[in-house]
Parts: sequence; structure tokens; C-alpha cells
Amino acid sequence: MDVYEDIEKAKKVINYSKFTHMGYNLIYPFTTENLNGYMNKLDFKNKKVLTVGSSADQILNVFLLGCKDITLLDINPFVKYYFDLKVAGLLSLQIEEFLSFFTYNKGLFKNKNSFNHETFNKIKNYLNENSYIFWNTLYKEYDNCGLIIRKNLFTMDEYKEKVVSLSNNYLRSVENYNLIKSNIENCNPLFLTSDIRNVSNLTKEKYDYIFLSNISSFIEKMYTDSVKGFRKNIYELQNYLNKNGLIYMAYLYDFTNNTKTRPYWDIIHDIDFIKFMFENNTILIEYFTGVNGLEHKNEKDISIIDRLYVYF
Repeated sequence: MDVYEDIEKAKKVINYSKFTHMGYNLIYPFTTENLNGYMNKLDFKNKKVLTVGSSADQILNVFLLGCKDITLLDINPFVKYYFDLKVAGLLSLQIEEFLSFFTYNKGLFKNKNSFNHETFNKIKNYLNENSYIFWNTLYKEYDNCGLIIRKNLFTMDEYKEKVVSLSNNYLRSVENYNLIKSNIENCNPLFLTSDIRNVSNLTKEKYDYIFLSNISSFIEKMYTDSVKGFRKNIYELQNYLNKNGLIYMAYLYDFTNNTKTRPYWDIIHDIDFIKFMFENNTILIEYFTGVNGLEHKNEKDISIIDRLYVYF
């Protein structure tokens, strides 16, 4: 990791964020999944996790649930810096300050205090050397206007604060927030900056859980032969599972109790086809309250659901 090279990459993204051909995505400020919907059902004690996710929320949630051995693999080169910023925020801020600093989407109105310089000054002394250089240099570059960084280095694919809190165990309550705050210095994930398709060149470890978030939504762009390429990648990842390990391979959004696969949807939504491609008995399907269900209903309402394909 060369922090000065990464600063130059970040400046290019901020200055030309409307372009998407740079080979990596913008940072996700928070997960777009209802992580609570399925992670709370899992046992993470003495387990090893491999996950994608540039928001770093996957790390924070599994750590709070007892996981100590965490590897994050993501193509975005800024994930480690953002994880460190969130950790610094946890250590230095109360939950209301944390949400005020990191969130931007307030519904009809946007949060103009997001990434404000005054709060950053409270956070920055909790950063390690490289992350301090990274974020402090960017603030100076843009005249301490953190909102420029927040609006251009990050995707606008972000739910409202209520949904962010309900989706993340560490933000659901003051008690959970204070619990992770008191232990977060013991969280030391391994970061691998690469594509999940390159896993064989990156690690020889085996894991109990592999979380692929919603990358299945991009299989037609990622793989030459779409589902067959995705299936090949999943079969390869199977070699990195411990006994009884699981691959949470596809997070899909916005279903209702009566949803049928529609012709214009990506093929990944066709359950019957996916089961056929993965030989029927190797796919489990989990259903739980969707992120849009959290926004419009209460969190126990399953009229709007998300679903997960789990390979075992």
C-alpha cells in the first residue's frame, strides 16, 4: 500500500467522479443490504470470514457478533482507509455524532454536515499514520470542505439513516454502539485489494463463511459467459471453505410474497434456473425483511423481502 499513490487515485475520482472507467468503484458509505436480516442468525465465534464490501460494515457487524478472524477482499483501493475512518469515528464519537458525520441521505434533504471538518478534527487523531495522511491530505486539498469528498469519492447509493441503523447491528442501539466502541481496537482484519475472481492468487486460507454481497447483480459484466462464469467462480471458492462452510453468493432485493420472475430481470433472479445450474441440492434460499421493507414498514414486516442464495 502506497498512501501517496492512493491519494492521487482518490483525487482523480473526486475530480472526475462522473466517469466510471477507472477500474474500481466509488466507496459505499454503508451497506445496502439488511445485514441484520441474516447475519444475526449465524454463529461467528471461532469462525473465519471472507467478505467483500467497500463500506466495511460487513467487518463491523461480524466482529460485533463475535468473529475475530476476518478478511475483506474488495477491488476498491480505499477500503482500508475508510475502515480506519469508521473505527476512529467509533472511538471518538457518540452514536448521534457518528451518524451525523457519516450519513448523507436524510430523505428529502441531504446532510450538509456530512464529513464536516470540525468533526473530522475530533476523529483524525485516532487514525493510524497512513490513514491520517490519506484523509488529512484530502481535506487540505479541498480546503477542508469534507462535503466535496463525501459527494464525489462515495456512491450516492445510500439508504436513509433509519434504514442504515436497522440494517447494521452496531448502529441499532446505543448499547450495541458502545459495546463495539469498547472492543473495536481488537479488530484487526486482513485487507486484500483485488477482484474475487483472483482469489486463488491471494490466499490459501479456508473460511467458515464467504459473503459476496450483491456482486451477482453484475455477473453479465464480470463474466464472459455470465452464469457459467459465476458458477465456475463459486466452485473455485468452494475450495476455500472449511467443513460445513457456506458461501452467501447472491443478495437480491425487493421481492414480495407474490413476486414472479420477470423477463427483463437479470437471470440471477430465476430461482429454478439457478438451482438447475448449481445442481439443485447445493443451493439454500433465505428470505427476510428487505431494506426497502425497513424503510416503508416495520422491521418485522415481510411483505417486502430480500433473499439470499447460499451455496453449501
